Amino acid sequence: MADIVVINKLSKRKRRCTLAAIGILSLFGGVEYALILPTLYLRLATYNAPGFYLGLVISAYSFSGLFVSPIMGRIYDKTRKSKILISFTNIVECIGSIMYWMGLSPLFLIMSRLVAGLGNGYFPIILAEVTHGTSNEARTSMVSTVMAMRQFGLLLGPGFNLFLTKMDFNIGPFKVDQYSSPGLFLAALWVIAQLIVTFLYFPMTKLIPAGDLNEETPPSDPDLSSSSDSTKSLTHEPNGIVDSKPEEVTNYKQNGIASVEENGTAAHESVPDHIKEAEEYDEVHSLQHRSLKQALLDITYEEYMAIYMLTFVSLFNQCGMETMFTPLASKFFGWQEEQISILFCLAGVLILISFFMVHICSKRFRDRTLIIFGSLCQVVTLAYCLYWIPHFHSNSDVYLQNTLILLPALAVNVFGLPFLFVCHISLFSKLLHRDIQGFGHGTRRIIAGIAAILGPLWASSLLDDHLLMFGVMLGLNILALLLILLSYKKLNVADNVEPPSEQVVTVEPEKDVNERTKLIN
Repeated sequence: MADIVVINKLSKRKRRCTLAAIGILSLFGGVEYALILPTLYLRLATYNAPGFYLGLVISAYSFSGLFVSPIMGRIYDKTRKSKILISFTNIVECIGSIMYWMGLSPLFLIMSRLVAGLGNGYFPIILAEVTHGTSNEARTSMVSTVMAMRQFGLLLGPGFNLFLTKMDFNIGPFKVDQYSSPGLFLAALWVIAQLIVTFLYFPMTKLIPAGDLNEETPPSDPDLSSSSDSTKSLTHEPNGIVDSKPEEVTNYKQNGIASVEENGTAAHESVPDHIKEAEEYDEVHSLQHRSLKQALLDITYEEYMAIYMLTFVSLFNQCGMETMFTPLASKFFGWQEEQISILFCLAGVLILISFFMVHICSKRFRDRTLIIFGSLCQVVTLAYCLYWIPHFHSNSDVYLQNTLILLPALAVNVFGLPFLFVCHISLFSKLLHRDIQGFGHGTRRIIAGIAAILGPLWASSLLDDHLLMFGVMLGLNILALLLILLSYKKLNVADNVEPPSEQVVTVEPEKDVNERTKLIN
């Protein structure tokens, strides 16, 4: 009995270390994105590169991430070797950062960001790991923490430039100055990240399931134990399915249970019944995985399509708003770089506050409700901008008036973003079967990447046509909100069930399974 208590405490400690490592990886990802942008334009100017190279270098990182995310996710689903995969992405990120520091030519800078973007495949893996390491109730809160760490990295990144601009020395034939030093600094960050992964990261699938960590002692009544564990194994997983993984059973033995069993059969009774059942099930099914075709079909239900649409619209609008704000503030507010930078910092602080609110609200409201709140914030602010901005005049006499009219709407827009981003990722992970978490998040990242590329292109091409720019953004947001409302009942995780062909053990559903239909057969 004492051995089981020690095992549980050890598993809790490893789980906390793993979640901390995931948070640090997310933090470094935010730092990388924010660290390069402030000096990139000036660095390209030193090569006399055409202006379009700025967009190519920025887009290269997202472009390569479009392809690597689903591939890395699929490999993770098939192997569950998360530590090896994350280590690989860290090494690739480090190589890309070193190439950026070397900066032999504008084309070489584009290649460096393409290589670094391949390392972006770690994100669907850590989201899948969060899914395996948290219960449905705690999922939204944990996703909020991970994304808040990334946002903190976005705020922290520009601050590093304060001392990087002082750099001026050579390493061999390569210069370290205010333009190239961000690449060398990022390479050092990813080396630190790899050390953290090596010593503090433990794959979630090889730890005792989170639901078992609080079980210090087994129930005294065998019948009650069987009933309790069976109920928990049916309700612990989304879709009402027993998700029995070979790693859970193997780990239970590797961490000391097997040594206790050697001392007598009484110790065997202390192993939870659902672990015993999982062991029997895995003897037959441990080598069975969803085929790529089946994985693709599994993510074509209408509720997934509603979330994909929401993902695209949210990123498209956010990136578009970020792109158009600087020229808009310069034209209608009379702001310079300093005022704009301060506002972006204040927006980052507001987003952190909003992440904290999501953390609190997720304990009282369902994800789908919070998503609707975030979508309404976007619809209201876009409609507000669509009405007011076409009436603005670039006259110094009305700069203050324009500022007072627009800033409250922008604040509401920024505040609503975390409710969209956090909750739709959390809900998506709960709807997905656990066997395709990596692949599912990878495909979602493709859509997010496309939106991140198209959003700035759309906004930058319509800086003088605010009616069309905001009208299309508002229309897309209303469409995404309608799809969420039409799929509202099916976005309830408790009601979500797997297709009959994929069920292992199911709870009797309250509604007809056929209500959940695939859009692609």
